[in-house]
Amino acid sequence: MLHRVGAIVIGGVLAIAGCSKFSTEKRIELRFTPKENVTANIPASEGLSASRVIEVLPLVDVRALSDRGLVGENREHSRPVPIRATSSLEEFSTTVLKKCLSEWGVRLGPGGLRLRGEITNLLVTEDQTYSTAASMRFRLEDRAGTTLWEGIVMGEAHQWGSSFKEENYNEEISDALKRTYAHLVENPGFQKAWSGRDSLSGSPSSAAELKTRILEMMRAGVGVEVIVGYVKGAKVSQPLSAEQIVDWKKAGIPDAVLEAAVSR
Repeated sequence: MLHRVGAIVIGGVLAIAGCSKFSTEKRIELRFTPKENVTANIPASEGLSASRVIEVLPLVDVRALSDRGLVGENREHSRPVPIRATSSLEEFSTTVLKKCLSEWGVRLGPGGLRLRGEITNLLVTEDQTYSTAASMRFRLEDRAGTTLWEGIVMGEAHQWGSSFKEENYNEEISDALKRTYAHLVENPGFQKAWSGRDSLSGSPSSAAELKTRILEMMRAGVGVEVIVGYVKGAKVSQPLSAEQIVDWKKAGIPDAVLEAAVSR
């Protein structure tokens, strides 16, 4: 009987040890391994792949984290376990950006426009399933440093997977980055600035484009008064219709911003 009790105790200790295998942290090597091939869903770019050359500058990690190596957390137990990368997230994200743009037909190289970017959010959370949210602030500028376009783009990823599996963490990060970059290329304002047809002070924007910029500023935490000032100075091709006003209201755009858009 004593031997059986001892075996049960030992088994329990081993089980606890197994659960706490990564109780301190887990380190992963960052690898670009999206679940879909990069060219599986090429973002719509209105035939702009042959447009002006873009030089991609190194991305900067500005996440509100004291630990820049943190790329994920396992939250399956009461105490979250940090998942840290063994290499630079900035360098990895920059390399992936260049790879995606190149395979989507974007002409890359010096001497043309310059694309700057900041990683404002990127973190994988594991709690029964894997979930990742990424957001980046980009700015497209000419060789003189004049801003042609700037905005926030986001991407997400979700999947089932095995606990603490490095492969799943890399798939999540890769898919979230790929979708973020696809949303960049598909952004109407970015496309116009890229092609040379528009800039922040250029030709009038459509109501849909203005709405997109307003929502980007709201997600970035820009104050209502600043957005109101932006809307008052923006060039819009047509006044808002009643249907568009309702649509903006449902999207969560504040009344003060709506009033500024309508009063124009």
